[in-house]
Amino acid sequence: MTFFGIAILAVPVWSMNVRKKSLHKIKQEVDQRRQKGDTSVVNAVAEILQERREDSVNTWRRADETCLIIGYVLLLGSALWRIFA
Repeated sequence: MTFFGIAILAVPVWSMNVRKKSLHKIKQEVDQRRQKGDTSVVNAVAEILQERREDSVNTWRRADETCLIIGYVLLLGSALWRIFA
């Protein structure tokens, strides 16, 4: 139970890490384009994508919350099992 609890708790962390990496790459691209003075459509799309990724990183997803609840219940159950069994 402990193994599964820890594995399930890792899901939101990995998910957030992937989303933050994606946002970081987009921010770098937008910053480089701004420094070059790029006013193309690609730059506008990159800025919109950056805003969407920021929203994705800043909002708490239902799947993440579910993983946290299940993971903590499994860890608590494992601890209680060791105490009472």
